[in-house]
Amino acid sequence: GDRTFSNCLSLLATEFSGNITSIGEYAFLSCYAAGSINIPSGITKIPKGAFWECQSLTKAVIPDSVTSIETLAFSGCFDLAELILPANLDSIGFMAFERCYSLTKLNLPEKITSIGNNAFYGCINVKEIVFPNSLKKIGSSAFENCKGLTSITIPNSVTNIELDAFSDNNRTKIKEWASSNKILSRENEFVSPTE
Repeated sequence: GDRTFSNCLSLLATEFSGNITSIGEYAFLSCYAAGSINIPSGITKIPKGAFWECQSLTKAVIPDSVTSIETLAFSGCFDLAELILPANLDSIGFMAFERCYSLTKLNLPEKITSIGNNAFYGCINVKEIVFPNSLKKIGSSAFENCKGLTSITIPNSVTNIELDAFSDNNRTKIKEWASSNKILSRENEFVSPTE
């Protein structure tokens, strides 16, 4: 249920047994010491705030049964360095991975269509993002303050890039920008690919 293990400050690891099909909202909120959590297959979504502020969580392997990662799901997981996203993931919600300072690379799966507002805000060490051709929308401030980014490739499938999606990224350049129907809210967010 909701908040089942929230504020279990000394919880180090969790193994699920049996046929678990859901995790409650804020289930592991502020389990500061949790270094690993095994998410069972059969789960279809990572709900709101499920692992919010699990500051010592270093690795998250999310099973392919998951199609959505919701608001604040892994926000504030400062030590999360390895993230394996599910092949069937369709959407990443608001602030889902905000302030995951230890992430360095994002491989977004081939079925994802939407990245929510502030989804990866402040992931300051992300240097590389692989966007799939299924992606349609990049939300407002989705990658704002990701200061480690040096270049990105926006696929033709993307039709909507919202306000400040990549702002405060000092050196970010677009490698490819083939589609003419992208909606950019600020012209100075990117260095033009023709420069």
